Amino acid sequence: TIEGDPAGGVTFGSLARIVAERPELVEPHLGTVVSGDEKFAAGNAARWADGVLLNVPAGVEAGAPLRAALELTAEGTALYHRVLVVLERGARATFIEEFSTAVPGYLNVVVELKIADGAHLEYVTIQNHHPETRQFGTHRATVGRDASLEWIAAAMGGTRAKSRMESYL
Repeated sequence: TIEGDPAGGVTFGSLARIVAERPELVEPHLGTVVSGDEKFAAGNAARWADGVLLNVPAGVEAGAPLRAALELTAEGTALYHRVLVVLERGARATFIEEFSTAVPGYLNVVVELKIADGAHLEYVTIQNHHPETRQFGTHRATVGRDASLEWIAAAMGGTRAKSRMESYL
């Protein structure tokens, strides 16, 4: 589920759809923050089918918080999900992502946050899992000069979870 009514010029939606329709928004950025060097990120790079893209042009404020919710509903399945957030110079946005599972399963998540000079991102990630779910994720941000990132992560449930969260200034 992707929710929110972004301001003019903001692109927010299915990563797979936007790659097909507007590759110029995605190709310069995808895979530049999180490479396939780490084992779980490499698995995600090889298998992801969809995810979320948020692209905020220079000087634009996205408006109300934008939200993406992902639920694993079939027992024993695996999901490889990719998120790409690009804030150009002076842009502002709040992005909330929620992962939930009601059944045992496996999630492999890669999140790339590119925050240009003078931009501001509030990023919230919430995991609420079945006691037998496993989730492995790599969340990485590049933060430009005079830019800021407010990062909140909450994880509940699951049998094993590993989230590598890194910021590069």
